[in-house]
Amino acid sequence: MSTSTCSLATSTAPVKGIHAGVNSVYGTVTVSPTLTASDVIKLCKLPDRAKVLGGKLGLVPGGGSLDLKVGYFRPVTSTDSGSLNDNAFLLSTSGSATAIYDLSDFAGFGLQVSASDDCVVKYWTIQAEVAAGGTHSASTIIKFRIDYLVED
Repeated sequence: MSTSTCSLATSTAPVKGIHAGVNSVYGTVTVSPTLTASDVIKLCKLPDRAKVLGGKLGLVPGGGSLDLKVGYFRPVTSTDSGSLNDNAFLLSTSGSATAIYDLSDFAGFGLQVSASDDCVVKYWTIQAEVAAGGTHSASTIIKFRIDYLVED
């Protein structure tokens, strides 16, 4: 298993500056043509107390197809090793041509990020996981937008 990371999700990238109300985070990540099942693509970070409202994911496979699911990783605490919900926002969906997926159709929306007081980090990572390696022959471009609400 390998991990690709968008610049918005690196360990040193700050969580996007937030304000009360609706916020959006968006970005692009290009992944290698050698993806295999269970490879992870980290897309962005969502701050503590954010409520996920919706989003879009655009997939431009580099020749062939790529099967992705989109979910989140909850951080490690002193009593929990963290957990991955790998299909909260997009169930396994194969894209063989340029496609845009509406992430709002799945049960994960309305989910509120909740980082406990003993978390080292106060954010969750939104990420895609390769469900099947597919047959892509060149780099794949993933564009995404996640909308979330922060209340006072």
